[in-house]
Amino acid sequence: MALRYLFEAFLPSEDEILILNPSFAMFEVYANIIGAKIQAVDYDEKFQISRDSVIKRITRKTKIVAIANP
Repeated sequence: MALRYLFEAFLPSEDEILILNPSFAMFEVYANIIGAKIQAVDYDEKFQISRDSVIKRITRKTKIVAIANP
């Protein structure tokens, strides 16, 4: 529930969350409940993420960049 409260506090409706795909499933669930727009960056075939691809997806509406790390 802590993540949901965090999203409710910092992710107003119509703003954006940037997630890595695949990621922790609840990031999308909570963003959808709030009405936020989900921006996703996919891992490549080596299961790595490009820093530049993440930076390019960040906009003025991006309020949270969610990175799940086991």
